[in-house]
Amino acid sequence: MFRNTIAIVLLAVASSACCIGASARTQAALAVAQPAPAILETTRMASIPTSPGTLKYAAPGAFAVGQQEFVVGDGEATIHITALFPLAGAKPDAARGPYPLVVFSPGLGSSGEPYMRLLKPIASHGFVILTWAPRGEGGGGFWAGAATRPLDVQRIIRYADVLNAPGGRLAGLIDTRNIGMAGHSSGGWSALMGGGARMDLGWCAHPDPAARAEDGNCPQFVPHQADIAAMLGLQPTPTGLWPGMGDPRVAAVIAMSPDGDLWGADYAGVASLQAPTLVMAGSDDHTNVPEFCAYPIYKHLGSADKTLVVFEHGDHDLGWDAHADQIKHIATAFLLAHLKDDADAAAALSPAIAHYQGVSYETTAAPHQ
Repeated sequence: MFRNTIAIVLLAVASSACCIGASARTQAALAVAQPAPAILETTRMASIPTSPGTLKYAAPGAFAVGQQEFVVGDGEATIHITALFPLAGAKPDAARGPYPLVVFSPGLGSSGEPYMRLLKPIASHGFVILTWAPRGEGGGGFWAGAATRPLDVQRIIRYADVLNAPGGRLAGLIDTRNIGMAGHSSGGWSALMGGGARMDLGWCAHPDPAARAEDGNCPQFVPHQADIAAMLGLQPTPTGLWPGMGDPRVAAVIAMSPDGDLWGADYAGVASLQAPTLVMAGSDDHTNVPEFCAYPIYKHLGSADKTLVVFEHGDHDLGWDAHADQIKHIATAFLLAHLKDDADAAAALSPAIAHYQGVSYETTAAPHQ
């Protein structure tokens, strides 16, 4: 399990060996938001071949998708946010809103752009998606990400309220009472924490050499625990489980190829997550090895409604080339079921129906009635 820079078709990110990305120093308070010049585009996706009745939600939904860029804060605390949203003509489609908010956390050193082949189809089913480029992950140490990522997720959710307020750039469009968190790799760690999981560095004493790998999280986070705590406004430095950084409005979490070394020796940190959670992994992921990451995370999640999807021979990008439609279908149906109470989407996730070639599917969700 080593840190690599992996070039892939969709998830082109600098990835981590059960670890998290980082950035420079941050400010906890939300700075004054300064929207960038409007960039509004219409995205109409070509139809996607699917097996009849099998991968329904891999196909584009009923909405055209608009895109707009925003800049929040200044200096080292600046974050660049990309918003995807339902579009009517050349304007945001508020008439059929509001739409559930999904915050998508990219992988280490990445941004939302490489994930658009996943995010735009999801948005076309009636979601507002906010994603961003995590700060300061271009090189050197990445320990600060233990603070900047969860803090920036909080800032993005607060900025969604600004966008949604009367007179805002997306006024009336966003249902901020109904939030989904999603992310890949280090972003999978961010999504879990946004849903209520709590950091615990006790895993770093694990006897497996992965815990001591120079390119892993532990050599970065353990020596900088006091710095991380100070950035989060925590004094003294916590031991064991750190305080939660989640938002109580989060009603669904998707963690793709997530980091596994942040949750304690017995993965107790993810037991705090109670929201419905979908964990996705590639069986051949040599970056965030599922035996140390996705599998025990799924096992120890506190949610009564949790699902594990494993793509045979998938690597850190879940095997996008072979499984793109399956990934889009499952992720979209999960968000529709839990953020929109869509009965048809919930039924599509039933183990009696969710049979896909080359995919292992396990869930604790109650059977759809």
